[in-house]
Amino acid sequence: MLFKLVDISSSILKDYKVYIKEAHHIHKKDAPSGTAKKILEIIKEKGFNIDIKDIEAKREGEIVGDHKIIFESEFDKLEIFHSAKTRDIFAKGALLAVKWIVNKKPKLYSMEEVLGLV
Repeated sequence: MLFKLVDISSSILKDYKVYIKEAHHIHKKDAPSGTAKKILEIIKEKGFNIDIKDIEAKREGEIVGDHKIIFESEFDKLEIFHSAKTRDIFAKGALLAVKWIVNKKPKLYSMEEVLGLV
């Protein structure tokens, strides 16, 4: 859902400056995260001039996972924010995908397909 909201926003808000911020627990090895990199990919596909080095990635405490995408103009600011409260959300998504994929043809599917967003 987060990726879909970013896709829609970056399709419409062409004259805006965009920022990507993410935070995770101190034990997370990659920075920026795979989610932040996917958000960057979606935004870049829409023609925004933003690079991986522009992602603000923090590692502190026991944050499960926070992602904020900011679209800002001189007139307004739109923020899309997702915060995983527990790691259970990832298990819930995996179980949803398992139930969805039953009787599907073998191939690589995306969560967007599982959620019916494409």
